[in-house]
Amino acid sequence: MRAFPDPMRPLNLAAEIGEAMANKQQDPLEPQLGYHPFRAVYQLPHPVIDQGCRTFDNPESKVPHPGVASLLAVPGVNIVSLQHNRVSVLRDSECPWDSLLPTCSSVVRTQFLNQDPLINQPEEG
Repeated sequence: MRAFPDPMRPLNLAAEIGEAMANKQQDPLEPQLGYHPFRAVYQLPHPVIDQGCRTFDNPESKVPHPGVASLLAVPGVNIVSLQHNRVSVLRDSECPWDSLLPTCSSVVRTQFLNQDPLINQPEEG
């Protein structure tokens, strides 16, 4: 038999949602998917870049961070962006997330967690 909430109990949905959010800790290796079908965002507990943001899309160019180079080397990853404490990965439309996320999460775990942030310097050229 299905239990229904007590209709006499005052409904404080905002408080219940706030409490649930406070109790849930975001796992940095659980990427946020959804607002863009081809983008996954890893939110880390510390900065990954010292200031501003950087976007990388060419695995052949000199990339100043080994984690970015490793992500760009994953077949199906097209773009990697760093902004404050976020690592965003943009995939090719032909590659499903279930084949990319384990490798991308492993790279984030080994090369971004507990590492010094990238010093954002202007690109040479």
